[in-house]
Amino acid sequence: MGLGSDLYQAMSVAFPLSSLNAGLLFGTSVVISVWVAGFRPSLGASAVYFSTQLIVHLLMTVMLALAVPGSTSEPWMDVILRGLSIIFATILAFHTIGRQGADWLRQHGQRLLWSPASKERNTGLSLSLYWLTRRVLHSH
Repeated sequence: MGLGSDLYQAMSVAFPLSSLNAGLLFGTSVVISVWVAGFRPSLGASAVYFSTQLIVHLLMTVMLALAVPGSTSEPWMDVILRGLSIIFATILAFHTIGRQGADWLRQHGQRLLWSPASKERNTGLSLSLYWLTRRVLHSH
């Protein structure tokens, strides 16, 4: 579910909240704190963040499960993995390094996806891919 839910499972004895309420309380408090601090990202940047966070968390969980079988069943390990995936996704979605990486991916992706003929015509699929990459990657 998220870091709040993972924290709840790791500390379930100390708090009399349900896991859903603990996760919602934690997530809401983080979002409100960040919003009050003045950080208001665009919708595109937020979409990049949430999708990146899910992908990074999934990759780290799979890699850890393959490297150390049984380690992902530990509640604190899930908290650590979720926290790291949030940090990595934040860097990739909102920091200059992430923007540079997105530009690099866009440039090399365009080179792989478009043939010289489609660059000249700029129609159909190539136009859709161009619009999508420009819109999503440059919205933050």
